[in-house]
Amino acid sequence: MGTVRFNLKNSKEKETLIMMIFRYAPNKMLRYSTKQKVPTKYWNTKKNRVKSSSAFPQHAELNTYLENMSAVAQSIYRQLVNDNDTPTTKKIREKLDEKYGNVDSSKPNSLFEYIKYFIKMRSKDTSYSKETIKTYVTTLNNL
Repeated sequence: MGTVRFNLKNSKEKETLIMMIFRYAPNKMLRYSTKQKVPTKYWNTKKNRVKSSSAFPQHAELNTYLENMSAVAQSIYRQLVNDNDTPTTKKIREKLDEKYGNVDSSKPNSLFEYIKYFIKMRSKDTSYSKETIKTYVTTLNNL
């Protein structure tokens, strides 16, 4: 089971990004930006959450967002383990990017671009044989 904590990216700035630190397996760690900023004076370093303050009314919403992000990271980790897929920083990051919309903007726009992208992604996946990839390329060429 992984553990999640949140830290400020730069506690010396007036306002800074909140970073998620996800630790899993022995000596494995993922640093992931929440894309959320908080004034450093409203950050509780002991609880690693935003302080409850009437001067910063978004604290409850932001803390809920952090709790949800923590649950998502742990869920992704459990899903990889349950699927007998070795959790790696890259795999966890990719799943988090999918969930939080940080996917590559170079994704295909047309059918042919998508098919080429699909073939490229499948060829990187070792669970697909070279013959299968060859069939995909042949199909693309016949379209």
